[in-house]
Formats: sequence, structure tokens, C-alpha cells
Amino acid sequence: MRRLVSRSLTPLALGLALVSAACSSDSALPVAPTAEAVPLADESILSARPGTSTESLLACPTTTGAVGDAVIGEQGGTLTVAGHGLYVPPGAVKKPTRFTMTVPASSVLEVDISAEGKKQYKFKAPVLVRLSYARCPSVPQDLIGWWVEGSGKGNRGVMPSLDDRSTQSVWITTDHLSGYAIAYRGGRGDGDEDAQH
Repeated sequence: MRRLVSRSLTPLALGLALVSAACSSDSALPVAPTAEAVPLADESILSARPGTSTESLLACPTTTGAVGDAVIGEQGGTLTVAGHGLYVPPGAVKKPTRFTMTVPASSVLEVDISAEGKKQYKFKAPVLVRLSYARCPSVPQDLIGWWVEGSGKGNRGVMPSLDDRSTQSVWITTDHLSGYAIAYRGGRGDGDEDAQH
């Protein structure tokens, strides 16, 4: 089952459907699409809205963290760490840049991506971020992608995203770097235990 989250997602839905079709449903984790398979979305679908009081971060505890990096240039490329991924299409990066993905030991499913050690980075074209929830013991319906920042993840907003149950992943489209997490509707909202570290 695939659920689209956003208004006016026609270009995104088509692009994510192509990426999703490139993934193998036979394995526990999705197969990374090539950089050329990453869709380019128009700017109108890149705006995020604030999280609401009825959305909570997905509880998915782990005591093991992971870090990986890759240099991605104008030709595009991918970075995958612990089942999560960054997929950069050709032309989205101006010059060869080292991207680092950190998956911390945490009580919630979260990933942080930086460029050359800096959290602020603007892509020339939209990229995809894949958050895998394969490790999570319990997964509710209505999963959505969030950008998250700050202690306790107090600063957060909903990203244009797709919940692909066949690959146990939430796909997010973005034009800038951030911390990312999976949330779900129907939670207790800000201040709930799931949002604490």
C-alpha cells in the first residue's frame, strides 16, 4: 500500500512511483535506484507545513548508531547508511561535495545529513531521501516524513513524502538538507514520549 502525503503531488507521485518500481520488493530493504532515476519535482511541491499536535515521531528504538559518507558531484550519486539513503540526480550538486549521513542511537527513527560538515546546503534540483522503517517493531498507518531540528526535535515540519509499504520506506523529496524523521498521524503530538531522546 502506498500513501501520498501532500496537496498537488502529481509530478512527485509520478517520480516516486518510478523510483519505487525500481526497488525490489523481494528483499527486506529497498534496492537503491540509480541517480538518473531520481525524479525532478517542481518547486511548488517542496514546501513543508508545520507538524500538528496530532502527529508524533515514530518510536523505533536502537542502541546502535551508524555513519557513512560519499563524495557526490555534478553527475549525481547515492549515499546509503543502515538502510537509509540520499539519492542525488545529475545537476543537483554544483561541485564534488562530501555528504555525511548519521543514523544515531535513538528512541525514534531519525537521520541527519550534512554537506562538508555543514547542515545548511541547498541543492540545484530536488533530491530524494529514503527512511527505512524495516527495523521498527511496530508501524502504524499514515506515516509521513518530517524535517527535524533542535533538542527534543521541537522544530519540525511535514515534508512531501510517500509511504511505500512494499519496501518499508518513507520517501521524502527535498531541495535542502536537514535532519529527517518519520512521524504518524493520530499521536499525542508535541511533548509526547516518542519525541524525547
